Amino acid sequence: MHRDTITHCLSTATDFVVTASCDGHIKFWKKVENGIEFVKHFRSHLAPIKSLAANPEGTLLCSAAVDKSLKIFDIVNFDMINMMRLDYIPSCAEWVHGSGDAVHALAVADADTSRIHVYDGRGANVPLEVLEKMHSAPVSLIKYNNTFDVALSFDGLHMLEYWSGQRGGFATPKCLAFKSKLDTDLFEFAKNKATISGLAFSPDGRKFATTSSDRKVRVFHFLTGRLHRVLDETLPRFTELQTAKQLLPNMEFGRRMAVERDLEKSEQATSSNVLFDASGHFLLYPTLLGVKLVNLHSNRLVRIVGKNENLRLLNIALHQGSGRRGKAAVTLEIEGSNNPTLEAIRPDPTLIATAYKKSRFYLFSSREPDDPQGHGQERDVFNEKPSKEDTLAVSDTPAAQRLYENAIMH
Repeated sequence: MHRDTITHCLSTATDFVVTASCDGHIKFWKKVENGIEFVKHFRSHLAPIKSLAANPEGTLLCSAAVDKSLKIFDIVNFDMINMMRLDYIPSCAEWVHGSGDAVHALAVADADTSRIHVYDGRGANVPLEVLEKMHSAPVSLIKYNNTFDVALSFDGLHMLEYWSGQRGGFATPKCLAFKSKLDTDLFEFAKNKATISGLAFSPDGRKFATTSSDRKVRVFHFLTGRLHRVLDETLPRFTELQTAKQLLPNMEFGRRMAVERDLEKSEQATSSNVLFDASGHFLLYPTLLGVKLVNLHSNRLVRIVGKNENLRLLNIALHQGSGRRGKAAVTLEIEGSNNPTLEAIRPDPTLIATAYKKSRFYLFSSREPDDPQGHGQERDVFNEKPSKEDTLAVSDTPAAQRLYENAIMH
């Protein structure tokens, strides 16, 4: 947990989990055999963090904040290695380099102009390149497709642009299957006046998915820019389904709808995102019911994660590796066996999620909660002294009292 509302979480290719809160604090966690372990805590910024991004290799992390600064971290050694002072407020940041690139290029958008500045993440705060004509309005989101070395950026006029990363010289990509955006469905956001809040690429880079302010999840073919599928998650659609199928008890559904309306007025509304799983066949995104897992091939809802929790999950990350300390090879036979002695080296897929107005984050796994002291299934783990509100909310239970005492002792 943090001491203020957690706004960002991500999982890296190097088995680390990173969380950030609106008070500028960043925490590093290591994914281990069963759950995660706390690693290090940074008071990174003195103002809210606007963007948190890891490079494709999972070795570098960048945080950009309203205090006009960038902080660069070596993830594997969990150390801050660079700081950049900017003369503008950054709106978003994204690493735009591949694993073989000599320069660790970092693209940072100006919140007040249409410029995108590209820096060497390990170098000085002098831009390598400034992209001034790419957009006509301030850029709110940048995402990098490592497979094709192409970045996508989205601006205040609801326009989505493709541009090459470092190897392509920051120009129009040559790998695309269209010459004009009129041949694509990329004007979908401008037509609906929808702002993208989250964008993710499939593992093979051939699809990308978006969540947006009109509460629709769109899946596109990356090279053609054509729309593949639209998933309707609007509030009228939920009301219709509630009437037809009784998704939740009426009182609980009414409460969640009230939270949704409150969320729309909040800055956290833009923190909702979308993810592909490692196979690229499944899409995960948070809704008022929980995190939906959708099979893109059959267009079927497979599962809703966290439906029974009293939470509005917002920002999600997915870890599908094993998180084991050793490097022993795990075969398909081992993964598929039911031998309990092999449990520690079997992959432990875990969904990490933040929630609306919560200073803690949540792990969803196929494993049962840890209970080393034999007090029954206790799910809460405190690594900060709980606030008075947390204490009052749970102080009437013996289990909560033990957790509170342990937190103070630590």
